Amino acid sequence: MYHTEENIFRDIMTHLALEGNVCSPRGSKIKELEDFSITLPPFVRFMNFEARKLSLPYIRREIRWYLRGDPFDTSIDKHAKIWSHIRSALGNVNSNYGQYIFAEKMINNVLATLAEDPDSRRASIMILNNQHLRDLDSKDVPCTYAVNFRIRDEYLNMSVHMRSQDIWFGMGNDIPAFSFLQELMAAIIGVSVGTYHHAVDSLHVYERNWESLEEIVNGSPWLGHVTVPRISGLREGHALMEKRPDIRNQFTKWLYQDHDVNDGEPFP
Repeated sequence: MYHTEENIFRDIMTHLALEGNVCSPRGSKIKELEDFSITLPPFVRFMNFEARKLSLPYIRREIRWYLRGDPFDTSIDKHAKIWSHIRSALGNVNSNYGQYIFAEKMINNVLATLAEDPDSRRASIMILNNQHLRDLDSKDVPCTYAVNFRIRDEYLNMSVHMRSQDIWFGMGNDIPAFSFLQELMAAIIGVSVGTYHHAVDSLHVYERNWESLEEIVNGSPWLGHVTVPRISGLREGHALMEKRPDIRNQFTKWLYQDHDVNDGEPFP
């Protein structure tokens, strides 16, 4: 597992560095792969190189932010400046995926769909919509179109479809978040975690990160596999989804270990 995880992420970085084409959307130079896709084995989540260090505290914080599902929640802003820069004049963030998944209860629709027909192809969570695209001046158009879930042979497989993703910060945080969503769904349904298919129309890296990308291609050390407790099952899954976390559960304890109400983060 450890060796596979390193190879998967180094291969993605190498593919982009060697085969990406240069363009400048909105005036920012990037190196881009169009129509990139990869299928990840279960629990392959974390990009952890010396040249691109993993920030578990931030990943935990972002997952908790999604679970709360509040697009007006500003507690994340000081931990990643991007969020304050893209907030609308009203103060909301369209790219808080939790509002679609949890607050709008699309996760409930997915669970109901799969309960009625375990072989369904309709278990989808839609994120990008027409309203997001009508404002041509918006800095905050969600990068993800949709997430689809399928139960096959008692495994929950997931497909994530994105219009755009920055490999440096976006992929490093998005894959863990979606992977944990898949695990949460599997725990509630009572099946095993299957494959995660990740498809991106424009996978890219900004010019400011090109040198660091080359360091990874040229052998920047892998800092090791990160072990995370598994979500224990239906009860813990529902508690997380319903915003009543119980830290007697090992995964929940891991997720909330650095929670601090004095940091401005609501609980739960």
